[in-house]
Amino acid sequence: MRRRLSARWLATLALALVVLGAVAYRASVLREEARRLEIVIPAGTAERLAAGDVTDAPPHRIELVLGVQDVLVIRNEDAMWHEVGPYRVAPGHTLTQRFREPGRVVQACTMVPGKQVEIVVRER
Repeated sequence: MRRRLSARWLATLALALVVLGAVAYRASVLREEARRLEIVIPAGTAERLAAGDVTDAPPHRIELVLGVQDVLVIRNEDAMWHEVGPYRVAPGHTLTQRFREPGRVVQACTMVPGKQVEIVVRER
């Protein structure tokens, strides 16, 4: 009887640990999703840029905060390669860049002809 009780107790404990692990993992995924800043390059952007229309351009300054919003996601839905600062994204691809240190980068952006985009990552 005692051995059966111990086996049940261990099985219950193991199940509880698995459930807690799954909940903790899901919570970390949700926190990660909340920490994302997403820039979408819509289909047809290269054509609009060639015609002189730059209405879908990302902001000239992208500001991220460590521990709050420190994942930059650039989704390129266009048929052409695009650069947003130092990041070059192939057509139909998504780039995910996580930041763990503060810093600042200023580079050209294909979506803002003749201008640069500034990416700033600051401490919380």
